[in-house]
Amino acid sequence: MDISENKVGEILVLSPSGSLDTRNAMAFEKRAVQLLDEGVDRVVIDFAEINQLTSSGIRVLVMMVKRLAAIGGGLVLCSLNDPVRTIFDVSGLIEFFTIVPSRDQAIEELKTVPPKMSKVSLLADRLLGGRVESQPSIMAKKNKRKGRTRSELSTKIARLLSGSDTRSAAGKKAGGRKKTGARTDKREPAGDQK
Repeated sequence: MDISENKVGEILVLSPSGSLDTRNAMAFEKRAVQLLDEGVDRVVIDFAEINQLTSSGIRVLVMMVKRLAAIGGGLVLCSLNDPVRTIFDVSGLIEFFTIVPSRDQAIEELKTVPPKMSKVSLLADRLLGGRVESQPSIMAKKNKRKGRTRSELSTKIARLLSGSDTRSAAGKKAGGRKKTGARTDKREPAGDQK
């Protein structure tokens, strides 16, 4: 298997050729891991020259998408022929990957991925349903296309973090009243106990 590599700005385009099967998946995985370890965070895999894909190849793709998602990056697959696309459909993984018809569309899709985020930003991104400030992640875009929305908890966290929720949590528990800090219990003085 030959793998050509082409850098388009910050995006790496990998164009493997031949079969992505058991024999070739190990070499592909080795190169992919090496690139990820070097800090590549946006990858397009152009399937125009792939004529066969097996579960070994899919395993490498799943590993890549998980590793890239963990660092706020992205993976987009493009130019799938009918037999390869059928494998994604039948396996149920068509929704797991971002798949577009052409290399140019794949590059455009990854241009919207924000640069690497800090660990705190990544945590906030996950808590908020794939959204930090105004930069949606690829998963957030997929969820939006499918009509999915944030959970109630994610929405509340987003409001709290953005400062749009004006009442404090303590104020909400007290029915909207602010606590003054004054002690309100009415104990008898120690000498008057019976």
